[in-house]
Amino acid sequence: MSACCRFSALPLTALVTALLLAGCSEESGDLSEAIEDTPVSEPEVLSQAVLTDRIPAQETYRDHLLQLASDDYDITLSAIQKLNADISHFLEAPDEETLQQARKSWRNAYTAYLQTLPVTAIPVDEPSDWKSAGLTRAALTETINPWPLEPGYIDYIDGYPYTGIVNDTTLNLSEGSLQEQHRFSDVSYVSLGFQVLEFLLWGENGQRPASDFNPATAKNATPDRPAVKNQQRRGEYLKTAGQMLQKSLQRLQLRWQLDNGFYSITTAVRSGETVINNSLISLRKLITKDLGGRYLKEPSSPYSNSSRDDAQAILGSLRELLLPANSVSGVRTLLEDTPEKITALENAFAVMRECLDAEGDYPLCQPQLLALVTAFDQAASVLDPAVLFPVNAWAEPVLTQPSGSGSQE
Repeated sequence: MSACCRFSALPLTALVTALLLAGCSEESGDLSEAIEDTPVSEPEVLSQAVLTDRIPAQETYRDHLLQLASDDYDITLSAIQKLNADISHFLEAPDEETLQQARKSWRNAYTAYLQTLPVTAIPVDEPSDWKSAGLTRAALTETINPWPLEPGYIDYIDGYPYTGIVNDTTLNLSEGSLQEQHRFSDVSYVSLGFQVLEFLLWGENGQRPASDFNPATAKNATPDRPAVKNQQRRGEYLKTAGQMLQKSLQRLQLRWQLDNGFYSITTAVRSGETVINNSLISLRKLITKDLGGRYLKEPSSPYSNSSRDDAQAILGSLRELLLPANSVSGVRTLLEDTPEKITALENAFAVMRECLDAEGDYPLCQPQLLALVTAFDQAASVLDPAVLFPVNAWAEPVLTQPSGSGSQE
């Protein structure tokens, strides 16, 4: 849909009130349902002069997005490499100190990965051979950040001391075998990804001892705990799953490299208008479906007890893409004729951040998220109405694979 039209803004207070009333009901369920029930006004036509003036800002946004994607994946790859190095160190000398270091590196790596989600949510076209080989972004994501997860499918849990892949000694712990076990009969039967590493490092109650990975540990039961078996296999699983995660992340990192990455090249040749519109549509889905439906609905990192960090990572990256603190990139220039939209969006981010930073039990922050959606929609409606009513908004011809990108497979 062209950006030649926009929606005239509803009064912000009225729209916030409608969304909060819809979202605070326990029966409302999905955040998106409350949003869909909110009325939107009719579009008005922008002049061709205004549209033409936007072109440089749209291209700046595109370049800003691509730079962030490249930088964020570089950081993520470095973080996962550090995690795997710390896992190896831990398995060589499994004690509480080396376990804590591996846990810290897991948190850093997962935070880095979550920060890539807003900037890389934009739709991309992919070669058919990637699809047939299961190497598309969607397929890789299913092995990187799957949810939900059945912990008993991985290792022992309370009441079932010898369950899971770790304790099934008939299963090979090779990469091929773990790939075959991943969601082989149920969506929650997850054998790969960040959450598997989290469970292996922390255990069901977040108190897994380092001795669970030490083959020299006595295997006799104690009054408090059944005998823990297969320490060697547990370590092998942890190490192999970490290496597989690194390979998947490296594929994505290569594809977002500025100079020759497939995703970067195919995005760079699109118009700035297309990129900004596609990005806004994708961000709205990320905020409502992912942030609202997963990361704020229930604990997303329950074993490490660090779910708050998940939401903070995504929120911070959203803000850096839309309203970077030290730059005029993002949507500031695009909204320079409607500064009140920028102010409202900045305030919504600040309130949301304040809720996530609050001490005490992990907050759901749904009302604050609804207010952020409102501010986002008010800003996005100035730029492109397809954000509110997407109708195949990002359909474009499939682009051929750039030469020299085969290593990204």
